[in-house]
Amino acid sequence: MLMDTSKKQTERIHCNICGHKTKHEIIKEHTQRGSQPYDEYCDLSWTTVYEMFECCGCEEITVRSRYYFSEWNPGDVEIHFYPPRIARRLPQWKDELPEEMVSLLEEVYTALQANSWRLAMMGTRTLIDMVMLKEVGDKGSFGNKLDALEKAGFLSKKNGEALFAAFDMGSAVSHRGYTPKAKDVQHVMDIIENLLQSTILQKVVDKIKKATPARSRKK
Repeated sequence: MLMDTSKKQTERIHCNICGHKTKHEIIKEHTQRGSQPYDEYCDLSWTTVYEMFECCGCEEITVRSRYYFSEWNPGDVEIHFYPPRIARRLPQWKDELPEEMVSLLEEVYTALQANSWRLAMMGTRTLIDMVMLKEVGDKGSFGNKLDALEKAGFLSKKNGEALFAAFDMGSAVSHRGYTPKAKDVQHVMDIIENLLQSTILQKVVDKIKKATPARSRKK
């Protein structure tokens, strides 16, 4: 059943291009229904509503499906977006990282978009190990590597404490069956991005120093 599009309907949903919730116009809607006998007294039924949206800003097209089942509690609905809504964008500077780190970072972000928080945190723990090994070598324990990163100028004392918290969450997920909350996962991603970007900025600073002419001495 197609909707009457003579009257424009709008709704605010997340736009992957704009990066936040924007007004979207519903440009097409289709409803599918089905049922089957459960016993001699009642039937099972289900309904799926498909809606095609267009962002009123960037004109991105999004499809949303809403699935309802007769045996669920009133108001329960299963919602999916195509393509999935992006919870967090990959940083633009990612391609300046080593190839193996870029590949793992992309996998972490894929897990984030699928709401697979535990997989994402396992990936971030591995990323921390990769950065430490590359920048300061194998110093034994995590604490020794953390101290080496601080001494090398990649981390301040406060940032080191934050990195330890991020690493410990990844360990809790991997070894203690912990399921992190979405907001905590986002905080960990902030910490990881800060670490990764600091390794890039250190190299950028060195290039700037070499490219900047020395100050001339006054006679």
